[in-house]
Amino acid sequence: DVTKISQRTCIGCRKVDRKLKDEEGRLVRLVWREGRPVIDRSGTSSGRGAYLHPRLECLLKLGSSKIWERAFKLTSESIERSALSRFIEDFRSEILLRVGDDTPDLKKPTKRRKMF
Repeated sequence: DVTKISQRTCIGCRKVDRKLKDEEGRLVRLVWREGRPVIDRSGTSSGRGAYLHPRLECLLKLGSSKIWERAFKLTSESIERSALSRFIEDFRSEILLRVGDDTPDLKKPTKRRKMF
């Protein structure tokens, strides 16, 4: 019996990973609400979703509004830069709390097991 494993692409690093709940290092789902990205902790919110690794290196690549435009099919006029900056800072704080360290190389990449 083959189990299907959903895979998604991180909008930060553009790498494909498994979409699993509550497993460290896996993708976190984001949805666009009221002019800003919001973490969809349940993974069931309606609307277009985008995925992000909970790692600082992925988060820091999100400064460009083009990334958000592509991920959420938005126009540049609908993106408020200050809201993006707040989201990035809040998500960064959450990553720091989870890891328990504020060093720049918060989470070193781990070795992956081959699926096949």
